[in-house]
Amino acid sequence: MGSVIITADVYLALSTYALATEKEETLAMLMGASFASGRTNGEIAWFELILERYSIIPIRMLISLRVGGVQEISSEQLSQAISHADATKTAVVGWAHSHPHITVLPSHVDLRCQRDQQMLSEAFVGVIISVFNDFKGIQRVQVIAFRTIKDGGDLVRVEVPVFIQPGGGIQPDALRQLMRIPEIFLQEEKEFFSKACAAQNTANKTAVVVAAAGKDQDYSDQIVMSHYTGIYMRNLTSVLDKLCVPMVEAVVARHERNLEEIKLLKAKLAGME
Repeated sequence: MGSVIITADVYLALSTYALATEKEETLAMLMGASFASGRTNGEIAWFELILERYSIIPIRMLISLRVGGVQEISSEQLSQAISHADATKTAVVGWAHSHPHITVLPSHVDLRCQRDQQMLSEAFVGVIISVFNDFKGIQRVQVIAFRTIKDGGDLVRVEVPVFIQPGGGIQPDALRQLMRIPEIFLQEEKEFFSKACAAQNTANKTAVVVAAAGKDQDYSDQIVMSHYTGIYMRNLTSVLDKLCVPMVEAVVARHERNLEEIKLLKAKLAGME
């Protein structure tokens, strides 16, 4: 593959999603276009990949996929991305995920997942964003794009040059995907809380049977439910404080800057008349 070109607003959405959680990896599917350049290197075709409008779909991760940093693209997630691509007249051209507190280099699981997707599309590319990783006391965000090839019996990465293309501000479609990020985390917290409540309700039914048998009733279930509710409210507050409020403030600030620029342009235009 020749190179990967990511527009600035898409990079903003990807990095914001990666920085939204320090303890868990995030996953997104990439929408864009690929252009074959006509060159080949052995069995590898060379493509120019451009990620622009409709180019990021934040994917909700199952908790089992987040344990230990292990991630793979499920059939459901790929189907969701393909449906979105069909609706927006683009194509699924890759996937992106974060590496919090670890190197930007792909793991063996990442390499295998990338290889599996390349079997479906030669132009498919993987993007990794490393966040919260200290370099001599300084934190910086690192980004690589890669593909997987076989070297003997091993899977190895082939890095692809990545270019961040300056743009004229955030496009409406990228902004909508950016604003979906808090929604994803809020929905996850709601599901975790619902599962905890369902498990506790099952335990409560057992306690009622015990009480009906003439034994002393245990009121610890009420304490447990209060504990779950407190954690749920704390996590919701955290999402609102760390994601929703900063995003709203950023949008308001950008709107005010736009109004000032419009005002200056109108004054300049009036002076030219």
